[in-house]
Amino acid sequence: LFEDSDNLTFCYNSTAIEGVQNYSPNNYIEYFKGSLPIILTVSPGGELSPDGIPDRDCDGCSTAQTDHAITIANSISDQLYNKTACRPSVIINHLHRAKLDANREIIEGADYIPESELAWKYFHHFVQDAQQHLNGNFEQGILIDITGNSHQAELVELGYLLTSDQLRLPDNDLNALSSKSSIDGLKNDNVNNEDLSDLIRGNFSLGTFLDSRNHSSIPSINTPSPAEGQGYFRGGYITEQYGSISSGSIDAVQMAAPLNGTRDSEANAISFGESFADALIDFMETNYFEESIGVTSGCIPTYLNGIAAQKGQLIRILDISGKEIETARKELAPGIYIFQYEFGVKKVSVLE
Repeated sequence: LFEDSDNLTFCYNSTAIEGVQNYSPNNYIEYFKGSLPIILTVSPGGELSPDGIPDRDCDGCSTAQTDHAITIANSISDQLYNKTACRPSVIINHLHRAKLDANREIIEGADYIPESELAWKYFHHFVQDAQQHLNGNFEQGILIDITGNSHQAELVELGYLLTSDQLRLPDNDLNALSSKSSIDGLKNDNVNNEDLSDLIRGNFSLGTFLDSRNHSSIPSINTPSPAEGQGYFRGGYITEQYGSISSGSIDAVQMAAPLNGTRDSEANAISFGESFADALIDFMETNYFEESIGVTSGCIPTYLNGIAAQKGQLIRILDISGKEIETARKELAPGIYIFQYEFGVKKVSVLE
């Protein structure tokens, strides 16, 4: 409970429910509380434009829409589920950017509009709840803020709070700026003891993993920094507020997708989301964890009856109505089986 300068009181249920959709009043903000050490945010990208909420008209307020950002976020979540049997936490602003930009501080983002301020507060409460949930279950994690860019280079721009000039520095000079980056936590604790330059533009950086999936990115080993005069988004309010700059164990990266090939159609947005999820898994399993994310998250047990579960087939457990209630993995040859399943520990035994 807190109040702003206009005595607008914000009340909320402090505990969102894991594994279901949670909403703010009027469904302006959506929050799925997931089980992976990953948080996805979509701060501008919604389509709702209620007549009762005035448009933001502050000096410098950007109202340009980010097409298909929500589609990309949902596709990333679906692909992560397909690969790990669990979902990330996802926070989505469904209001049009003319009504709310949650990637700005509240004065610019809501422009003193009471309904927009309330939605802004719910959005950031949900992000904070997701962070607390992640911190309570994992030693490390990452937040990806999904937005778009319309720069001429048409690259996927990954923002770590470093400026174009800073990215153009030699590796040794760039490494000295780790405490100014939004992945300082990862730099201080990563599997291979990589330095900052390696993590953001080396062989095992997120940008390089995206490059390998035919989505040219910056920074990456192929495009380590913007050219002079080239547009580049370094990361915004969310990346700064929720990344590990100077402290913390949850990193943040702003991902600004270009229009062509990623956000120009729903099909391309879905395809890009799948590629981004695959790249993110590679990035995290290379730098954060020594085992698969599914195993780290407890979504896929390390062993089921002595068999390495991450190498097995995904088994979906349904109730009598056909609703999926749990998943597990087991290595099996094609065939028809009768299973015994132990809930909670997710142990699968083959009876016949």
